[in-house]
Amino acid sequence: MNRLAVIAKRYSYAATAALLTAAMLLPAFIMGSAGAEQLENRSVEVSSSKVGEAAVTYHITFTPTATEIGGVVVDFCTGPIPGTTCTSAGVVVGSTVADTDGLSETWTAAASGTKLTLSTTTPETPAGAITFSVSGFTNPGTAQTVYPRIFTYATAGAAAGYTSGTVTGTYIDNGSAAFAVVQEIDVTAIVRETLTFCVSGTAVATAASCASATTPSVDLGDEQDNVHVIDALDVHTASIYYHLSTNAANGTKINLKGTNLNLVSGSASINSASTPTEIAAGTAAFGVRVDTPAVPEEGAALTRGADVAGAVADEYSVPSAVTGAYGAPLLQAAGPVLNAAGDITFGATASPNTPAGIYTAKYSLIATPSY
Repeated sequence: MNRLAVIAKRYSYAATAALLTAAMLLPAFIMGSAGAEQLENRSVEVSSSKVGEAAVTYHITFTPTATEIGGVVVDFCTGPIPGTTCTSAGVVVGSTVADTDGLSETWTAAASGTKLTLSTTTPETPAGAITFSVSGFTNPGTAQTVYPRIFTYATAGAAAGYTSGTVTGTYIDNGSAAFAVVQEIDVTAIVRETLTFCVSGTAVATAASCASATTPSVDLGDEQDNVHVIDALDVHTASIYYHLSTNAANGTKINLKGTNLNLVSGSASINSASTPTEIAAGTAAFGVRVDTPAVPEEGAALTRGADVAGAVADEYSVPSAVTGAYGAPLLQAAGPVLNAAGDITFGATASPNTPAGIYTAKYSLIATPSY
């Protein structure tokens, strides 16, 4: 019985020794080098964190110990612990060194699976933090956190000893960083097409004043017995007013459309000229004059159409295109405009031989913006 106890005790001592030996060897297995230190100030900054984004540059920064290095391995994993299995984070590794900082030698890059290897044929001792900007990466196709495991090596040959997450070769220092791949922020703002256009019997200076626009009835002549009457002694005028505001990028045209060119009463008419012509009192004439528009509050200025552009104070006309399908162009703006306002004047005179009657004409202004 005593012999069995002695044997059991010896096996117990042996097992304890084995466990102690394993415990001492485990850090060396994980760290790869007995004197390895952890890299400081380590980070990986990405030019885009968008899921699945291609042509991304990864900005890899860390501060190594004051030791000569000739190789660096960065493995892109789903977990940060060095020496453990590296499950791919889905990064397509780039291999173009776009820039370096804190280094004087030429470094090249090579991609293999989850691993990026950076190396130089002339090892050097950095004085502080170093940075590798490597382009050509494609981010993972799903939102997640990526853990780049960073290892430094004395030479490019030593760096070749890293073949997997659990076989890391003889490295100098190591450390992990992290960055997140996320869904892109989608911002939408809709700007609607806008148009405020009105015609009024009273002045309309702003878009808001269109709400109080009055019926644009034009009564020519002097008031007699509660009606307006024209005669051969004068040229009688009256105006209507318009307002235009729009964000139409390609401009707006305003046409005058009507059913006839003249003032008509039964079979009698007071005729108009098709081009701007001075009206003299007593000549039985009618026409429209577009005054030079005022400068708008903002945006493109309104200009007069070709058929009326040359008219001066006493010249009137009704362009022949007024009775066409879309009317005659009176005004146009080359782009967006805010609070463009003006007036259009109608003028008429009778002759001593003009038959008595109620002479009328009907017109409308058509605003057509181009967005």
